[in-house]
Amino acid sequence: MRSLLVIVLICYACLSAIGAAAETFPATNSSIEGKELVLGIRSKEDSWGKLHIAIYTEAFRRIGVNVKFKSFPLKRLSYLIDRSNFLDGDVSRVHSYNETHCNLIRVEEAHSISEIRAYSDDAQLKLDGWDSLSDSQLRVDYRHGSKKTFEMLHLRVPEERMHHIHSIKAGFQRILLGRSDIFILSGAAAHVQDGLFEGKRIYMSGVMEKTTFHAFLLKKHEKVAIKLARALKQMKEEGLINKFRNDLGLPKIDWRS
Repeated sequence: MRSLLVIVLICYACLSAIGAAAETFPATNSSIEGKELVLGIRSKEDSWGKLHIAIYTEAFRRIGVNVKFKSFPLKRLSYLIDRSNFLDGDVSRVHSYNETHCNLIRVEEAHSISEIRAYSDDAQLKLDGWDSLSDSQLRVDYRHGSKKTFEMLHLRVPEERMHHIHSIKAGFQRILLGRSDIFILSGAAAHVQDGLFEGKRIYMSGVMEKTTFHAFLLKKHEKVAIKLARALKQMKEEGLINKFRNDLGLPKIDWRS
């Protein structure tokens, strides 16, 4: 009798654990058409989050798949995709993201393009790609936490001429104070209006690299990824993605570049 009671208690504990796990990481439906997929997103509140939600709500509508978005910090988001069945994908990552997250497939049509740019106060300074820094004596600032920028600079610029800063504003201020020669920044510099920062001239000295951004889905959703790519291509041709960007005050993209 005691053995039977022990077995019952063990079974109850296992069922409770399974229930708790399901509550923490609810499973998403693995079928495609007419079902709901859950995509992770960094934020729903900022302009970029609103843009991604607008783009993919429409793209999923066109292929007949329901979608909803759950927001998490980026590291937490990656953890959930790799280690749980809670998410079906990530709404926006760089082109190479699945090289380190092998359980994902890339939606081949990009929804955004970003440039890593170099800024300076020298109108004569012209740079073209990371290798243009290799033989220079330039002092280079970059944003703290910009992993890709650090990796590229570390291969070409001596450590004593590299300096990380914690804000975009500080990067431009250091240039104007003569403490650095260039500031490497991903994307457009919102602090620079009509080529001026705090009333002083700032120049875009060159493009280090262009990066495309894509949605990534679990590999079991390969058919969805293919259909999404077609929908995104159509939306670009219609000018819809640039309309979404314009509505949110974001610069339009020349998809031909």
